[in-house]
Amino acid sequence: MDRMLGADEVLSAPQMEATVRSAMAETSAFVRSRTLSRVFSKLDKENVDAAASGMRTRSEYLDPVDLQLFLSAWTRFDPVAAMKAATHWPSKAGREIGMRLVMREWAASGRVIEASSYYKSIPDPESKAIVAGPMIRGWALSGDIDGALKIARILWEQGAPIGTTDGFVRGALNSVGPEVLVERILDLDPNQGGKLERRMMRVAFSFGAREDPRVVSAAYASLEVDQQPPEWLYGALRDISMPWGETEPEAAIEWLLERADSTERSASIKEIMRAWAARDLDAAMTWWSAEEQSAAVGGDRARALRSILLAPILRRMARVRPVEASEWVEKVEKPAAREALTLRVAYFWARQDRLEAERWVEGLGLSESRSEKAKEAIARGASSTPSSDADADAEDAAPATRPFDER
Repeated sequence: MDRMLGADEVLSAPQMEATVRSAMAETSAFVRSRTLSRVFSKLDKENVDAAASGMRTRSEYLDPVDLQLFLSAWTRFDPVAAMKAATHWPSKAGREIGMRLVMREWAASGRVIEASSYYKSIPDPESKAIVAGPMIRGWALSGDIDGALKIARILWEQGAPIGTTDGFVRGALNSVGPEVLVERILDLDPNQGGKLERRMMRVAFSFGAREDPRVVSAAYASLEVDQQPPEWLYGALRDISMPWGETEPEAAIEWLLERADSTERSASIKEIMRAWAARDLDAAMTWWSAEEQSAAVGGDRARALRSILLAPILRRMARVRPVEASEWVEKVEKPAAREALTLRVAYFWARQDRLEAERWVEGLGLSESRSEKAKEAIARGASSTPSSDADADAEDAAPATRPFDER
């Protein structure tokens, strides 16, 4: 049945089952979901069992979206029955998806007392663990973030899974937005609070940075003590700056440069600049040049610009414009990075003009051992093929971050 259904049209149980079976046979996910969406708008207590029968024709190969469409429609009018059906779904994956969905939709509809009462009545600890996070998320989605926070705290203290705090943050982000959420968590004073408050703040940084990095970055700065981040915030710099760097690399780098010097800050800056240079080399270099010219000679900012930011730009420039890159290599302050870039420029320059690359290396006044390495890079570049670029262009490993699961 791939047609529009009238507003008052009712589907009998046989019609519902036949239509659902037909839809489930459709190989196109888009067409199948479109049909099921229309059909399930007619779901009611009289035909829901028939719809369930139709859905189970492919229970082991079920698309989670199809199951969500069905159970979401069922939850609108009979969440208890929908939950019981979800807990007995043939496939384990389907059971867990269904239970989470029903509980979330149930609480999000505003029937939070009903949903929480059902949660308390579940005898199986494993089942309770599956739906705890979705219940809190739905509660926050209903708009009652204070109530959701209260229940999240109770469950946390009872040893409920960490998903309850994550569920609260994700639900509140969708319900009230990152600014209100961050303010609410800051009111709990994570620096003085316990693991719950700190985890909520960390999760808010992680998820909120994709929606409003300026809000969460300001919150991070407010938690610094004497311009230093407390130990529990380790890893949050990357959580905030990486998504920000995808859309506003200048702003993300500027913010990072304002933070206290640390290995985490340096790694984040390098990663953002490397990605920016790969996307738009000219923009990255133009920004760096302007900043380098305006920075005070010998100041912390000038040192950071030369020791942290220039090398990632030149890595990209060496590949596409090695002659130009050769003019900047000596500005890189760290010896190890400067040597690595020298070899990289030599390699890619030799692919275009081996003789000129050799002349450049000879004029650098390198030590005998370094000169030999440069000559080897030139030889590899001169004999290389495009298929060998992967080795030459291998990026540095992304900096490891410590998990913030403090439970």
